[in-house]
Amino acid sequence: MQSEGFLDVKETAKGVHSVMSTNPTHDRVLGFRPWPLPVEVDSAPDDTQEYVYEPPQIVELLSINAQTLPLFCKLGLSKGDTLSLTEMRSLVTEYVKKNNLQHTENKQLVVLDGVLTDMVVKKKEGYVEYLKWNILFERLSHALGAVYMITYSNGATSVKKGTPPPISVQVVTRSGNKKVTLINNLDKFGIDLKIMAKEMRSTKACSTSVQDGKTGPQVLAQGNHTAFVYKLLKEKYRIPVKYLDIPT
Repeated sequence: MQSEGFLDVKETAKGVHSVMSTNPTHDRVLGFRPWPLPVEVDSAPDDTQEYVYEPPQIVELLSINAQTLPLFCKLGLSKGDTLSLTEMRSLVTEYVKKNNLQHTENKQLVVLDGVLTDMVVKKKEGYVEYLKWNILFERLSHALGAVYMITYSNGATSVKKGTPPPISVQVVTRSGNKKVTLINNLDKFGIDLKIMAKEMRSTKACSTSVQDGKTGPQVLAQGNHTAFVYKLLKEKYRIPVKYLDIPT
């Protein structure tokens, strides 16, 4: 290589030759191209991108069941049909007026016929002739089945029986008298549990993990963080307070 002008080699000691300099401008050096190495693709999500969350739209509804069908079938509805509280009030008002059940002297009272009595009067109450409008509506809403419709930001919609399960937070004591915070039902509101756990870990400097709980996956965080979780869910995630079961 010295004869070709790549290197300048000198004998610095007997039998010892050292490279004194190189020629980086040699044509063969300039024409050298390294062999391309394979590029590793990271399949994990890019955590540098900001997590954008939109809370789901939740509409609590009433469902016509066997107990309330005798009334609502007269209004053109079937078992399993759903209606809002406002729609229920409107239909019941229509039924009362159509059947002349409003008290003639006190407009705040509704005279109960056989259909209404079977739905809103308990046997232990005995004979009840009439109820106030607000009491009638309240008892009918309890007699009807509870369902809710939840629509997520991606457009997915589902109707489920019962009332929406709130996001619940518990503080429990583990071995060594150490407290941990357990957050349940985040997935029911479309919240990414791994991102939630990472946010708590970076903000509160605590150890976190995602594990299986009694009602589904849950976030576990070392220490008591109820106040932080409450503020985070209410202000950043914009979860209505009625859906937060968190001790304060």
